[in-house]
Amino acid sequence: MGNPFDKAQYLPIPELSPYTKHDRYERPKEIFKRLAAKLGRITEPGRVYDYADVATANGELLYHLRKQFPHWRFKGFDITPEFIAAGRAYAGLKGIELCVSDLYDIREQFDVVTFINVMTTVWDAEEPLAHLLSLVRKGGVLLVDGCFNEYDVELRAVFMDNSKPESAGRWRREYSQHSRRSIARFLEGRCERFEFEDVPMGVEIARDENAPHTNVWTFKDEHGRIHITNGTHVVMEKTLLTVYL
Repeated sequence: MGNPFDKAQYLPIPELSPYTKHDRYERPKEIFKRLAAKLGRITEPGRVYDYADVATANGELLYHLRKQFPHWRFKGFDITPEFIAAGRAYAGLKGIELCVSDLYDIREQFDVVTFINVMTTVWDAEEPLAHLLSLVRKGGVLLVDGCFNEYDVELRAVFMDNSKPESAGRWRREYSQHSRRSIARFLEGRCERFEFEDVPMGVEIARDENAPHTNVWTFKDEHGRIHITNGTHVVMEKTLLTVYL
């Protein structure tokens, strides 16, 4: 029969996904806030940047960023048609081009490229990182978030969420960790410089007993620091990787 884990892939399930809805545009994720603040520090005021959000889902990040950078030229790409359709139907994203596209089919270049909430779904980080770097113009910047482990430890995770019929019985990839050392080794010589920074969780999320068990919630440690987890019991500490080309 073979090992079912070998066939596990990232598998978006639109029926269960919040990215087919419009109720979260006014509630930006913590990583969106950190990303916007970082871009405000490293970009030039008044300059028009060409910006690509790869794996944009329904364009929530682009909606948030356009409020701060209304003069930039934004474009979003995602492989899931249902997510792109939701973004195109949202009035707040009018004027932003949203495209159904796989990462490896994108050939344009941009000043700023983001790849958010996706790196934990891939096992080999080098292939997507290499293509993402090719999308960034000289002097531009790539920003990628993930669970980049501060220790020299690699974790590859598969899961099966049997809490809903749409996801039951299906092995999927998610919540993997790549070590900062392995990412740094790959990036050396491919860019001007790069940096990792921790993204602390700034809000508390209650556990919802009626939601699929891979939805997240938070808990506090003995020092009062907020951590994020879900039914896998993997602690998913966010790190933002910024690569300067």
